[in-house]
Amino acid sequence: MNYAHSIYVKCAQVGIVIVYVFLNVVTVLASNTGITGYNIYDFMSASDSNSISNIDGSKVVESLQTDIGLSFGYLNKPASIVNPANRRKIDIIRSSYMAELTGALGLFDFMSLGLNIPISMYQSGINYSNLNTYSTHSIGNIGFNLKGTIVKENLHGFGLGFLSKVSFPTGNSEMFLGEGKFTWLNKVIIDRHIKSAYFSINLGYKIRKKLQLTSITIDDMLQFGLGFQYTLPSKDKTWHIFSELMGASVISNFDSLTTPIIIRTGVKKYIGSNVLISANGDLGITNGIGAHRYGLMARISFFTKSREKWYKNTNIISRHNYITVPFGFDSSQLDLNSKQKLKTIALQMINENCHTIYIEGHTDSMGSQIYNQILSKQRAQAVFDILLQYGISMDKMYVHAHGERKPIYPNTSRERHENRRVEVVGMLISP
Repeated sequence: MNYAHSIYVKCAQVGIVIVYVFLNVVTVLASNTGITGYNIYDFMSASDSNSISNIDGSKVVESLQTDIGLSFGYLNKPASIVNPANRRKIDIIRSSYMAELTGALGLFDFMSLGLNIPISMYQSGINYSNLNTYSTHSIGNIGFNLKGTIVKENLHGFGLGFLSKVSFPTGNSEMFLGEGKFTWLNKVIIDRHIKSAYFSINLGYKIRKKLQLTSITIDDMLQFGLGFQYTLPSKDKTWHIFSELMGASVISNFDSLTTPIIIRTGVKKYIGSNVLISANGDLGITNGIGAHRYGLMARISFFTKSREKWYKNTNIISRHNYITVPFGFDSSQLDLNSKQKLKTIALQMINENCHTIYIEGHTDSMGSQIYNQILSKQRAQAVFDILLQYGISMDKMYVHAHGERKPIYPNTSRERHENRRVEVVGMLISP
């Protein structure tokens, strides 16, 4: 818990520094591409960790919970234009070193609010008008999105969701960091888990400013994406590999230059129950503007609650109270006896094919309510970590912190110490 918290703090500090610097002292140099057109950062990261990478999932961040992410990446030749007069190819953007701060806040259990702040830390290329080289930096278009779950996925069906995103014209359109006007993207999300595999399809319509890019008309765009993720059969089930096919096309002018398509492949690793790190490589498979020749990206995310399980609403056939773990006064440390019992329980849950495990943390009433809430979360997290160590997949565990609200004995009685506990409850469901 302390390690995850420190990662979160560092991530937040770095993100705040980057945003502060670029919002307050960013200077767009006189040189740029010389023309306006695309937003080359359309294929960066989704705003929450329920996504694959760029491809969104139908799940949302839980009510009043948060998800914060920070990405760093490199794009090679994301925009090249052929001069129609002499047929010479001009790399108007040769390289782009970028960062992106993302965030999401759960409004309800079926809806969340997301934020994307892309930043071009260094960009270089050739000016289309005068053929001079340039280098510059700037903030990109800041986007806010509203994401909702229409149908929750379970073992027997697909998940269905939507995303509506408005981007503000904070990015320099002559650096291809924005369209120069507000844009509005509406997207449908369909996803499905099949054992260790996860699939997601995104299909969206983006309303944007109409303009002329040399001899090409740019208008409203169709955005599409297909993503696949697989949980590797490691002991802790925290390693994942993923691949995405993502692209866009101008609806009124469909051709190779107006249809960037990119393949992304990468790996993810969950650290504890609150931190996710990932790394990926991109390959452009068309010469469309915005399809970089290749790209690299690394990302770290912190979410304030263990991921809600996709099979949570399946048919429960039995509930089993596996164990109640006692704790000492003002302590979240497990003793040797409790660790041994949890090891036995872990083997039992694996043998019984227990699909959903709720880890419920409690305290007595000594101390403030806020302190006891934190302490109950630390106790539940300690049990979570040891079960993870003994082979229980984090995809099956769900942490609750109740503080002092649910005593089993009056807090004025001699048995008050029994309230300092963690209860492990398992749900067996139909296959």
